[in-house]
Amino acid sequence: MLAVFRHSCAGLLFLVISQTAMSQSVSDCFLDRSKCAKVREKQSMFGEQAAQAAQAAQAAQAARAAQAAQAAQAAQAAQAAQAAQAVTVVATADAIPKINPRKAFVFGNDTYSDIPVLQNAVADAEAMSIKLKALGYSVTSTYNASRETMLGTLRAFSRSVQGGDEVVFFYAGHGVELNGQNYLLPTDIRGDDSRQVQDDAIQLQRVLSEMSENRAKFTLAVVDACRDNPFKSAGRAIGGRGLAPTTAATGQMVIFSAGTGQQALDRLGEKDKSANGLFTRVFLEEMSLPNVSIDRVVKKVRQKVYQMAQTVGHEQVPAIYDQVVGDFFFVRE
Repeated sequence: MLAVFRHSCAGLLFLVISQTAMSQSVSDCFLDRSKCAKVREKQSMFGEQAAQAAQAAQAAQAARAAQAAQAAQAAQAAQAAQAAQAVTVVATADAIPKINPRKAFVFGNDTYSDIPVLQNAVADAEAMSIKLKALGYSVTSTYNASRETMLGTLRAFSRSVQGGDEVVFFYAGHGVELNGQNYLLPTDIRGDDSRQVQDDAIQLQRVLSEMSENRAKFTLAVVDACRDNPFKSAGRAIGGRGLAPTTAATGQMVIFSAGTGQQALDRLGEKDKSANGLFTRVFLEEMSLPNVSIDRVVKKVRQKVYQMAQTVGHEQVPAIYDQVVGDFFFVRE
Protein backbone atom coordinates (compact mmCIF):
# COMPACT_ATOMS: atom_id res chain seq x y z
CA MET A 1 0.00 0.00 0.00
CA LEU A 2 2.91 2.35 0.86
CA ALA A 3 4.63 1.44 -2.36
CA VAL A 4 1.54 2.32 -4.35
CA PHE A 5 1.25 5.62 -2.50
CA ARG A 6 4.83 6.42 -3.29
CA HIS A 7 4.28 5.46 -6.85
CA SER A 8 1.21 7.70 -7.01
CA CYS A 9 3.07 10.63 -5.43
CA ALA A 10 5.93 10.18 -7.83
CA GLY A 11 3.44 10.28 -10.66
CA LEU A 12 1.94 13.53 -9.35
CA LEU A 13 5.38 15.09 -8.89
CA PHE A 14 6.29 14.01 -12.37
CA LEU A 15 3.06 15.57 -13.57
CA VAL A 16 3.78 18.90 -11.88
CA ILE A 17 7.36 19.06 -13.10
CA SER A 18 6.38 17.97 -16.55
CA GLN A 19 3.53 20.46 -16.62
CA THR A 20 5.93 23.27 -15.76
CA ALA A 21 8.35 22.08 -18.35
CA MET A 22 5.59 21.79 -20.88
CA SER A 23 4.38 25.29 -20.17
CA GLN A 24 7.86 26.57 -20.86
CA SER A 25 8.04 24.44 -24.00
CA VAL A 26 4.71 25.81 -25.24
CA SER A 27 6.01 29.34 -24.83
CA ASP A 28 9.13 28.42 -26.74
CA CYS A 29 6.98 26.89 -29.44
CA PHE A 30 5.56 30.27 -30.31
CA LEU A 31 9.11 31.55 -30.80
CA ASP A 32 10.45 28.60 -32.66
CA ARG A 33 8.11 26.39 -34.70
CA SER A 34 10.76 23.70 -34.89
CA LYS A 35 10.22 22.99 -31.27
CA CYS A 36 6.47 22.36 -31.67
CA ALA A 37 6.89 18.81 -32.76
CA LYS A 38 9.03 18.06 -29.74
CA VAL A 39 6.53 19.72 -27.48
CA ARG A 40 3.70 17.60 -28.86
CA GLU A 41 5.86 14.47 -28.41
CA LYS A 42 6.51 15.38 -24.78
CA GLN A 43 2.82 16.04 -24.19
CA SER A 44 1.95 12.65 -25.59
CA MET A 45 4.53 10.95 -23.39
CA PHE A 46 3.26 12.83 -20.38
CA GLY A 47 -0.33 11.71 -21.04
CA GLU A 48 0.68 8.08 -21.40
CA GLN A 49 2.71 8.15 -18.18
CA ALA A 50 -0.13 9.83 -16.26
CA ALA A 51 -2.60 7.23 -17.55
CA GLN A 52 -0.25 4.41 -16.54
CA ALA A 53 0.12 5.91 -13.06
CA ALA A 54 -3.66 6.16 -12.68
CA GLN A 55 -4.13 2.59 -13.87
CA ALA A 56 -1.50 1.35 -11.42
CA ALA A 57 -3.23 3.15 -8.55
CA GLN A 58 -6.60 1.68 -9.55
CA ALA A 59 -5.08 -1.81 -9.87
CA ALA A 60 -3.51 -1.54 -6.42
CA GLN A 61 -6.81 -0.39 -4.92
CA ALA A 62 -8.66 -3.26 -6.61
CA ALA A 63 -6.06 -5.75 -5.31
CA ARG A 64 -6.49 -4.47 -1.78
CA ALA A 65 -10.27 -4.77 -2.08
CA ALA A 66 -9.98 -8.34 -3.40
CA GLN A 67 -7.63 -9.31 -0.55
CA ALA A 68 -10.05 -7.87 2.02
CA ALA A 69 -12.97 -9.76 0.45
CA GLN A 70 -10.99 -13.02 0.47
CA ALA A 71 -10.07 -12.52 4.12
CA ALA A 72 -13.72 -11.91 5.03
CA GLN A 73 -14.83 -15.00 3.13
CA ALA A 74 -12.14 -17.10 4.86
CA ALA A 75 -13.29 -15.85 8.28
CA GLN A 76 -16.93 -16.65 7.48
CA ALA A 77 -15.96 -20.13 6.25
CA ALA A 78 -13.99 -20.79 9.44
CA GLN A 79 -16.93 -19.69 11.60
CA ALA A 80 -19.31 -21.90 9.62
CA ALA A 81 -16.96 -24.88 9.98
CA GLN A 82 -16.72 -24.37 13.75
CA ALA A 83 -20.50 -24.14 14.06
CA ALA A 84 -20.98 -27.31 12.00
CA GLN A 85 -18.41 -29.16 14.11
CA ALA A 86 -20.16 -28.12 17.33
CA VAL A 87 -23.52 -29.31 15.98
CA THR A 88 -21.96 -32.63 14.93
CA VAL A 89 -20.45 -33.20 18.38
CA VAL A 90 -23.76 -32.49 20.11
CA ALA A 91 -25.69 -34.70 17.70
CA THR A 92 -23.18 -37.54 18.14
CA ALA A 93 -23.38 -37.30 21.93
CA ASP A 94 -27.18 -37.41 21.79
CA ALA A 95 -27.06 -40.41 19.46
CA ILE A 96 -25.01 -42.54 21.92
CA PRO A 97 -27.44 -44.67 23.92
CA LYS A 98 -27.15 -44.34 27.68
CA ILE A 99 -26.52 -47.69 29.34
CA ASN A 100 -28.39 -48.22 32.59
CA PRO A 101 -25.91 -49.26 35.32
CA ARG A 102 -28.76 -50.75 37.41
CA LYS A 103 -29.63 -54.17 36.03
CA ALA A 104 -31.86 -56.99 37.29
CA PHE A 105 -32.27 -60.63 36.30
CA VAL A 106 -35.48 -62.37 37.42
CA PHE A 107 -36.41 -66.06 37.22
CA GLY A 108 -39.73 -67.61 38.28
CA ASN A 109 -40.54 -71.32 37.82
CA ASP A 110 -43.89 -72.94 38.68
CA THR A 111 -44.81 -75.55 36.09
CA TYR A 112 -42.32 -78.39 36.64
CA SER A 113 -42.82 -81.49 34.52
CA ASP A 114 -41.37 -84.24 36.77
CA ILE A 115 -41.42 -82.76 40.26
CA PRO A 116 -44.23 -81.02 42.21
CA VAL A 117 -45.53 -77.77 40.73
CA LEU A 118 -45.55 -74.54 42.73
CA GLN A 119 -48.27 -71.93 43.23
CA ASN A 120 -46.53 -68.62 43.94
CA ALA A 121 -43.12 -68.64 42.24
CA VAL A 122 -44.10 -67.01 38.94
CA ALA A 123 -46.39 -64.51 40.71
CA ASP A 124 -43.49 -63.60 43.02
CA ALA A 125 -41.10 -63.14 40.07
CA GLU A 126 -43.60 -61.06 38.11
CA ALA A 127 -44.25 -58.79 41.09
CA MET A 128 -40.49 -58.36 41.63
CA SER A 129 -39.96 -57.51 37.94
CA ILE A 130 -42.61 -54.81 38.08
CA LYS A 131 -41.17 -53.34 41.26
CA LEU A 132 -37.59 -53.29 40.00
CA LYS A 133 -38.64 -51.59 36.75
CA ALA A 134 -40.50 -48.95 38.76
CA LEU A 135 -37.31 -48.36 40.76
CA GLY A 136 -35.28 -47.69 37.62
CA TYR A 137 -33.69 -51.07 36.90
CA SER A 138 -33.27 -52.53 33.45
CA VAL A 139 -34.96 -55.90 34.00
CA THR A 140 -34.53 -59.24 32.20
CA SER A 141 -37.34 -61.64 33.18
CA THR A 142 -37.87 -65.32 32.37
CA TYR A 143 -40.73 -67.49 33.62
CA ASN A 144 -41.19 -71.28 33.62
CA ALA A 145 -37.86 -71.72 31.91
CA SER A 146 -36.27 -74.95 30.75
CA ARG A 147 -32.59 -75.65 31.33
CA GLU A 148 -31.70 -74.42 27.86
CA THR A 149 -33.67 -71.19 28.34
CA MET A 150 -32.21 -70.55 31.78
CA LEU A 151 -28.64 -71.03 30.57
CA GLY A 152 -29.15 -68.96 27.44
CA THR A 153 -30.77 -66.09 29.32
CA LEU A 154 -28.08 -66.19 32.00
CA ARG A 155 -25.32 -66.01 29.39
CA ALA A 156 -26.97 -63.06 27.62
CA PHE A 157 -27.50 -61.21 30.87
CA SER A 158 -23.95 -61.85 32.01
CA ARG A 159 -22.62 -60.33 28.77
CA SER A 160 -24.62 -57.16 29.45
CA VAL A 161 -23.09 -56.60 32.89
CA GLN A 162 -20.19 -54.13 32.93
CA GLY A 163 -17.75 -52.92 35.53
CA GLY A 164 -19.42 -50.63 38.04
CA ASP A 165 -22.95 -51.99 37.49
CA GLU A 166 -25.38 -52.63 40.34
CA VAL A 167 -27.07 -56.00 39.84
CA VAL A 168 -30.09 -57.66 41.45
CA PHE A 169 -30.67 -61.39 40.83
CA PHE A 170 -34.02 -62.82 41.93
CA TYR A 171 -35.05 -66.46 41.75
CA ALA A 172 -38.33 -68.04 42.85
CA GLY A 173 -38.82 -71.76 42.32
CA HIS A 174 -37.46 -75.10 43.43
CA GLY A 175 -33.92 -75.27 44.73
CA VAL A 176 -31.83 -78.03 46.28
CA GLU A 177 -28.53 -78.44 48.09
CA LEU A 178 -26.10 -81.13 46.96
CA ASN A 179 -22.66 -81.64 48.48
CA GLY A 180 -22.63 -78.18 49.96
CA GLN A 181 -23.64 -76.42 46.72
CA ASN A 182 -27.02 -74.84 45.93
CA TYR A 183 -28.80 -75.56 42.65
CA LEU A 184 -31.72 -73.73 41.01
CA LEU A 185 -34.01 -76.11 39.15
CA PRO A 186 -35.34 -75.55 35.61
CA THR A 187 -38.84 -76.74 34.79
CA ASP A 188 -37.66 -79.73 32.72
CA ILE A 189 -35.38 -81.17 35.45
CA ARG A 190 -35.74 -84.93 35.86
CA GLY A 191 -33.43 -85.67 38.73
CA ASP A 192 -33.12 -89.43 38.41
CA ASP A 193 -30.00 -89.15 40.53
CA SER A 194 -27.84 -86.47 42.15
CA ARG A 195 -25.35 -86.44 39.27
CA GLN A 196 -28.08 -85.65 36.79
CA VAL A 197 -29.31 -82.78 38.99
CA GLN A 198 -25.81 -81.36 39.22
CA ASP A 199 -25.45 -81.54 35.44
CA ASP A 200 -28.87 -80.14 34.52
CA ALA A 201 -29.58 -77.57 37.24
CA ILE A 202 -28.12 -74.06 37.49
CA GLN A 203 -25.56 -73.66 40.26
CA LEU A 204 -26.14 -70.49 42.27
CA GLN A 205 -22.41 -69.98 42.69
CA ARG A 206 -22.08 -69.77 38.91
CA VAL A 207 -24.37 -66.73 38.85
CA LEU A 208 -22.40 -65.04 41.63
CA SER A 209 -19.05 -65.85 40.02
CA GLU A 210 -20.06 -64.40 36.66
CA MET A 211 -21.17 -61.14 38.27
CA SER A 212 -17.84 -60.98 40.11
CA GLU A 213 -15.85 -61.72 36.95
CA ASN A 214 -17.69 -58.90 35.15
CA ARG A 215 -16.67 -56.53 37.97
CA ALA A 216 -20.17 -55.59 39.05
CA LYS A 217 -19.82 -53.03 41.82
CA PHE A 218 -22.71 -54.50 43.76
CA THR A 219 -24.65 -57.76 43.43
CA LEU A 220 -27.71 -58.70 45.47
CA ALA A 221 -28.94 -62.28 45.04
CA VAL A 222 -32.45 -62.87 46.41
CA VAL A 223 -33.35 -66.58 46.41
CA ASP A 224 -36.84 -67.73 47.38
CA ALA A 225 -36.30 -71.47 46.95
CA CYS A 226 -36.33 -72.85 50.49
CA ARG A 227 -39.23 -75.25 50.11
CA ASP A 228 -39.69 -78.97 50.73
CA ASN A 229 -37.26 -81.18 48.85
CA PRO A 230 -39.02 -81.82 45.51
CA PHE A 231 -37.19 -85.10 44.93
CA LYS A 232 -38.07 -86.56 48.32
CA SER A 233 -41.78 -86.09 47.64
CA ALA A 234 -41.25 -87.84 44.30
CA GLY A 235 -39.65 -90.84 46.02
CA ARG A 236 -36.04 -89.89 45.21
CA ALA A 237 -33.45 -89.41 47.96
CA ILE A 238 -31.67 -86.43 46.47
CA GLY A 239 -30.58 -83.51 48.64
CA GLY A 240 -32.36 -82.22 51.72
CA ARG A 241 -34.75 -79.48 52.77
CA GLY A 242 -33.60 -75.90 52.23
CA LEU A 243 -30.35 -74.50 50.92
CA ALA A 244 -26.82 -74.69 52.25
CA PRO A 245 -24.94 -71.65 53.58
CA THR A 246 -23.19 -69.86 50.74
CA THR A 247 -20.17 -67.62 50.28
CA ALA A 248 -20.48 -64.11 48.89
CA ALA A 249 -17.55 -62.38 47.22
CA THR A 250 -16.60 -58.79 47.99
CA GLY A 251 -19.37 -56.48 46.82
CA GLN A 252 -22.02 -59.22 47.01
CA MET A 253 -24.97 -59.90 49.30
CA VAL A 254 -27.10 -63.05 49.28
CA ILE A 255 -30.40 -63.50 51.08
CA PHE A 256 -32.35 -66.77 51.25
CA SER A 257 -36.06 -66.76 52.12
CA ALA A 258 -35.35 -69.15 55.01
CA GLY A 259 -32.40 -70.47 56.97
CA THR A 260 -30.69 -73.84 56.71
CA GLY A 261 -33.18 -76.69 57.09
CA GLN A 262 -36.16 -74.31 57.20
CA GLN A 263 -39.17 -74.14 54.90
CA ALA A 264 -40.33 -70.82 53.41
CA LEU A 265 -44.06 -70.22 53.77
CA ASP A 266 -46.26 -69.41 50.79
CA ARG A 267 -49.22 -68.41 53.00
CA LEU A 268 -50.02 -67.62 56.61
CA GLY A 269 -52.86 -70.11 56.90
CA GLU A 270 -55.98 -70.80 54.90
CA LYS A 271 -57.32 -67.26 55.18
CA ASP A 272 -54.22 -65.73 53.60
CA LYS A 273 -55.26 -64.83 50.03
CA SER A 274 -52.11 -62.97 49.00
CA ALA A 275 -50.79 -63.84 45.56
CA ASN A 276 -47.22 -63.76 46.87
CA GLY A 277 -45.28 -65.88 49.31
CA LEU A 278 -44.49 -64.48 52.76
CA PHE A 279 -40.87 -63.60 52.05
CA THR A 280 -41.45 -61.89 48.69
CA ARG A 281 -44.44 -59.81 49.81
CA VAL A 282 -42.45 -58.43 52.76
CA PHE A 283 -39.43 -57.77 50.54
CA LEU A 284 -41.57 -55.83 48.04
CA GLU A 285 -42.84 -53.58 50.82
CA GLU A 286 -39.48 -52.86 52.39
CA MET A 287 -37.54 -52.21 49.18
CA SER A 288 -39.92 -49.36 48.27
CA LEU A 289 -38.90 -47.20 51.24
CA PRO A 290 -36.68 -44.24 50.24
CA ASN A 291 -33.20 -43.57 51.63
CA VAL A 292 -32.91 -46.94 53.34
CA SER A 293 -29.69 -48.78 52.51
CA ILE A 294 -30.11 -52.28 51.12
CA ASP A 295 -28.36 -53.92 54.06
CA ARG A 296 -30.97 -52.34 56.34
CA VAL A 297 -33.75 -53.42 53.98
CA VAL A 298 -32.79 -57.10 54.10
CA LYS A 299 -32.38 -57.02 57.88
CA LYS A 300 -35.83 -55.49 58.21
CA VAL A 301 -37.20 -58.18 55.88
CA ARG A 302 -35.66 -60.90 58.05
CA GLN A 303 -37.18 -59.41 61.20
CA LYS A 304 -40.69 -59.04 59.76
CA VAL A 305 -40.73 -62.48 58.11
CA TYR A 306 -39.67 -64.09 61.37
CA GLN A 307 -42.33 -62.23 63.34
CA MET A 308 -45.11 -63.01 60.85
CA ALA A 309 -44.16 -66.70 60.61
CA GLN A 310 -44.26 -66.92 64.39
CA THR A 311 -47.95 -65.94 64.37
CA VAL A 312 -48.76 -69.34 62.82
CA GLY A 313 -46.20 -71.26 64.88
CA HIS A 314 -43.65 -71.56 62.07
CA GLU A 315 -39.90 -71.02 62.21
CA GLN A 316 -38.63 -69.00 59.25
CA VAL A 317 -35.57 -66.76 59.54
CA PRO A 318 -34.19 -65.52 56.18
CA ALA A 319 -30.45 -66.12 55.93
CA ILE A 320 -28.18 -63.20 54.95
CA TYR A 321 -24.62 -63.44 53.63
CA ASP A 322 -23.11 -59.97 53.30
CA GLN A 323 -19.75 -58.92 51.87
CA VAL A 324 -20.81 -55.49 50.60
CA VAL A 325 -18.53 -52.50 51.07
CA GLY A 326 -20.37 -49.15 51.10
CA ASP A 327 -24.03 -48.23 50.98
CA PHE A 328 -26.43 -49.03 48.16
CA PHE A 329 -30.10 -48.12 47.85
CA PHE A 330 -33.18 -49.23 45.98
CA VAL A 331 -34.65 -45.71 46.30
CA ARG A 332 -32.59 -42.58 46.90
CA GLU A 333 -34.24 -39.17 47.20
